[in-house]
Amino acid sequence: MPNELNEAFTSAAITISVIAAVYIIIQMIAYRKIFIKAGQQGWKCFVPVLAQYTAFKLAWKPSMFAAAVIIASADAVFITLASLFAELTFILMWLIMLASAATLIMYIAFTHKLSRAFRHGVPFTLGLLLLQPVFILVLALGGSEYHGADL
Repeated sequence: MPNELNEAFTSAAITISVIAAVYIIIQMIAYRKIFIKAGQQGWKCFVPVLAQYTAFKLAWKPSMFAAAVIIASADAVFITLASLFAELTFILMWLIMLASAATLIMYIAFTHKLSRAFRHGVPFTLGLLLLQPVFILVLALGGSEYHGADL
């Protein structure tokens, strides 16, 4: 029985890894096309932090990328401190929730700004939020044209 269970877990892990790899490749292809549509160099999608910075630059102000990085970093620091100092856990958990909420709000705002940069509205933003793999491909491969950041 343990051997069968081990084989099942191994098979599931391989399946999930293949699906994740395909997802990442599709996302890179989509962002490459989006960057090219916006007049940026397509190779930037292959460098993780540069890809996020470029996406923020296309949709919003580059300074908002810095704000997003600071908020996410603060969240990571709060999580680390919570694991080290049990007596501060209550306060740190509130800080973690606030930083996580701020990160979520930044992501939703960025997604809406990206949608607006290609002259789409709230329904497309909701599509990007709820069915991101499909709608990012529509944005990349469809007839959407880049019109600049909607500041």
